[in-house]
Amino acid sequence: MAQVNVWVKRLLIIFNSVFAVAGCLVFLMGVIGKKYVHEVDREEQYGRNTLMTIGVVTIFLAFLGGYGAKSENKCMLFSFFTGLFSNFLLLLLLTVAVVVLRPQIFSTIRGQFGSHLLPDEENSDFADIVQSQLKCCGMDNGYKDWGESIPVSCRCPVINDPSQCISVGYQSVYKQSCSIPLFEVIGKASFIIFGFTVGFSVIALIGMVLSITLLWQLHRQTSTIQLDPPKYSEIASIPDYKMNLLPFPDMRYSP
Repeated sequence: MAQVNVWVKRLLIIFNSVFAVAGCLVFLMGVIGKKYVHEVDREEQYGRNTLMTIGVVTIFLAFLGGYGAKSENKCMLFSFFTGLFSNFLLLLLLTVAVVVLRPQIFSTIRGQFGSHLLPDEENSDFADIVQSQLKCCGMDNGYKDWGESIPVSCRCPVINDPSQCISVGYQSVYKQSCSIPLFEVIGKASFIIFGFTVGFSVIALIGMVLSITLLWQLHRQTSTIQLDPPKYSEIASIPDYKMNLLPFPDMRYSP
């Protein structure tokens, strides 16, 4: 009778234990973010809810794979394989989308930034955050994009640094426009997302290989058990078993 490889079971249990710890960490990141940051916009709230959802799904899949391997439950192992395979396909689609849609993402952010350059625009929070964080001013033409109403976020704290600042009237503002550093930030973010998706895809492939191997061994074990012939002691107890083995049923010995 075929036996299940104990090392495959152990590897799958260890894999899912690490998988569950990673899911708990991701879930805690989302919980901590919601606890310590009270005033958040819709995008930040969406990001934290996404982290919590990913953490819960990861923990659930780890439970299916770990307990399914321990109890040799084919239904749970198949559900674990299906979940990993679905996530694998989604990550591949996300990777392709990040690579293909990166110019469109930059164009969208560029348009959103440009909408805040209008003189009558009251809500310029997005442009202020970009300019203060990236140490730039304007989108294409530097401070000239703002005309005469240059915001405070364009002011350069280091007045005597000609490589970063330029004097405009009575104030010192950033010399560089925001198009170049903004595109660099989008490129780095795309690279991080690409690395994360590739890394998780490799992990998912390892989990799928282990689960499908264990499923195959369990299937072989079940098939072997079903194909084993009955014992002679079991069939010999059937009435007239030996007489039924005669080529002609009527040929029976009579004293």
